[in-house]
Amino acid sequence: MRFDSTTRAVLVTSFLALALACGAGGGAEGGSDAASTVRTFYDHLNARRYDDAKALYTEETRAQIFPDAGAEEGFRNWAVVETHKQGLKEFSIVSETENPDGITIEFELRFKDGESSQRRVTVSEEDGVWRLGFIG
Repeated sequence: MRFDSTTRAVLVTSFLALALACGAGGGAEGGSDAASTVRTFYDHLNARRYDDAKALYTEETRAQIFPDAGAEEGFRNWAVVETHKQGLKEFSIVSETENPDGITIEFELRFKDGESSQRRVTVSEEDGVWRLGFIG
């Protein structure tokens, strides 16, 4: 079967679009895009990219965590403790539950020192982007 150049271009473009769509999604270890946002937050903390991590909070959460310039140091100190001194080794999703406020994600953090901890956060869409609330 032979195709003219226009048909061939449409087929190639359609195939590439399909391939990109199939490979692009996924989130964190089988989780949603919301879960992927939580994983990215912890990747930023672990790499000491605190401003990038901070940007993933909702506006309301940011306003409460960072009411003044002095709060930055407290956040960085919390990040060091939260990641066991940048020793985060593994992040895994325990559960995702939709609710009126967004998606509540329960997750487990495993560290190089052998310790682990479970956390929970509600992630909501803000201007089309997933953002974190308070982590508990």
